[in-house]
Amino acid sequence: SLTLTVTGNYSTTVTTTSLSLDVKVKGMTCEKCVGRVQNALNAQSGTWARVDLGSGMAHILAKSPIDRDAVERAVEDAGYYVSHRD
Repeated sequence: SLTLTVTGNYSTTVTTTSLSLDVKVKGMTCEKCVGRVQNALNAQSGTWARVDLGSGMAHILAKSPIDRDAVERAVEDAGYYVSHRD
């Protein structure tokens, strides 16, 4: 949860909640693969994703609960798969 308070002529507080999910993506071999997975994840409404080729991890942030099944479908639709083991 992030709280931002602005002061000056007025004062207001805005609170947002971000949820995150880390998943291991298998099948990526190059930066183009990373781009495909990252684009597929970022195409989901309200999400922001960053994918790392070296670790094979995708880190997803969202303002609403993340549907893991939807994440897995997006990765699979891009031609890769989510590992359920490390």
